[in-house]
Amino acid sequence: MDTNDNPHVPPCRWTRRSLFRSVSSGIWVLLLAGPGAPLAVAESASAPQSAVVFPAAALRDLQEVFQEYQPELPAPQRLGMQEIVAYEEHPLFVYAEGRVASVADGTTARRRLLFFKPSVFVLEERIVGLRALPEACWWDLAAERIGAEEDGLRQVQVPGGWLLWHPLPPEFSSTESEGPSYRQVHVFLIPPADAVLGEREAPMLGVSVRASGEFVISAGQQQWEVRLPQEAEAAGSLAVWDAEGTAQLERRLLPSGILPHGPEGVPLLDRWDSAYRRGRAGWDPGRPASDLREAVESDALPVGRALELGCGSGINAIYLAQHGFEVTALDVAPTALRQAEQLAKEAGVDIRWVLADASAPPEMEPFDFIFDRGCYHHVRHQDAAGYVSGLRRLTRPGGKVMILAANANEPHRGGPPRIHEHELRADFSRDFTFEWLKETRFDSVSADRATSLAWNLLLVRKEDPPPEPAP
Repeated sequence: MDTNDNPHVPPCRWTRRSLFRSVSSGIWVLLLAGPGAPLAVAESASAPQSAVVFPAAALRDLQEVFQEYQPELPAPQRLGMQEIVAYEEHPLFVYAEGRVASVADGTTARRRLLFFKPSVFVLEERIVGLRALPEACWWDLAAERIGAEEDGLRQVQVPGGWLLWHPLPPEFSSTESEGPSYRQVHVFLIPPADAVLGEREAPMLGVSVRASGEFVISAGQQQWEVRLPQEAEAAGSLAVWDAEGTAQLERRLLPSGILPHGPEGVPLLDRWDSAYRRGRAGWDPGRPASDLREAVESDALPVGRALELGCGSGINAIYLAQHGFEVTALDVAPTALRQAEQLAKEAGVDIRWVLADASAPPEMEPFDFIFDRGCYHHVRHQDAAGYVSGLRRLTRPGGKVMILAANANEPHRGGPPRIHEHELRADFSRDFTFEWLKETRFDSVSADRATSLAWNLLLVRKEDPPPEPAP
């Protein structure tokens, strides 16, 4: 779409200017910092225009960093972010999403960065909440030299070599809740050092747009189908194909929170996901939990917004949706969420699926009810404080939480970690009251047979303490 033909969208200019000129012109500037450099924000009184200035040379540094799993999160400033809110390392890609400095009062900016190994970057900038439409918007690339455009592809010279840059047309949208927003997407390829540019029959980098927020990138022997929706809560998805059209990675969600990462976290994620890639996971009975059904059918739970932690194949989330709940379901295994989404479609219910870690859930509006079958007893040994803190943050005062966890009163070799009653009370008593705490058994695949001993606890979120008086 040519934005200059749309009377509701201001003209967006694609230029290359120096950072000094942008700042001196009174334009808001968001800078993607190189290694060790701080995030710089320039302000103006009227801010009639907005600009994102990106130093292309920073990509070469990030390419080297992202080739290996990092034990710690990268410094947000290294990605041009104030805070990283979603992050995943994968054998085929690295994904990071974060907040960028506000560009005006009530205006926020978010950045999503996808790195497809070994050499393709996707950078998305989204500015939300502008009070009025600017006269023009810019996305400026800081580089030594930018060559002529051919079929949307430009050659960019940076210290140490060249990049290929494909900017997608900017998008504008507006909602009553968010206000006007701009979104711009850029695709970069770092060619091999011995590559000869401009002497190939087929371009080294290809980008085609299928629909708003969905595009296909091809480079070398791989093709990536990427969907980055403009809605604030939509995480997006991707799939990877080889030259023969064989799926190297079936379509899956991008993360909404920070997933376990590094040399230990990535194999852990793969172990959880591989259970679903083989079929139905061994701990999944294939039917809603008996204790959940009993609580719902006895009206012990408030019908409203519900969240399931560790939803697996989605059986319990679907059951809640069928009984009037507005359901969000979270799991750390992308294959489980893909299977759950298909089952929900067949059942005719709408559920929001979220790829995230239950011990570090993303920001969401608080829920009336949270359900957890078999997630807590795993994550508490890794980060009990993070789990309880997230549970408190995601529950309304007076809201309820039902947890089914393995019970240490029945010693057993193998299986999930088992929990003692005193551990349950120590973890939850500060923020929750116990409506009940009783013994039960996990369901099995056979409806007439139960398995190991479990705890069934129903918690009620305490009221927030009154604010401390001002000094």
